[in-house]
Amino acid sequence: MKDIFDLKGRVALVTGCSGGLGVQMANALAARGADLVIIARRYKKLLEVKAAIEAEFGVQVLPRRRSR
Repeated sequence: MKDIFDLKGRVALVTGCSGGLGVQMANALAARGADLVIIARRYKKLLEVKAAIEAEFGVQVLPRRRSR
């Protein structure tokens, strides 16, 4: 039976990813194998989130700062 929650080979975009629910959603998607594009206003925090997710789940993460 195919795992319907397998996200390997997929890319997910997560906004608000400098804290709270955004980070939790990014972790959940990465745990299922998705590569991520993470977006927030606090770029320094995005870099911390990127490093943590890549180290824990081995997926690719592209941080992008939200423009004003």
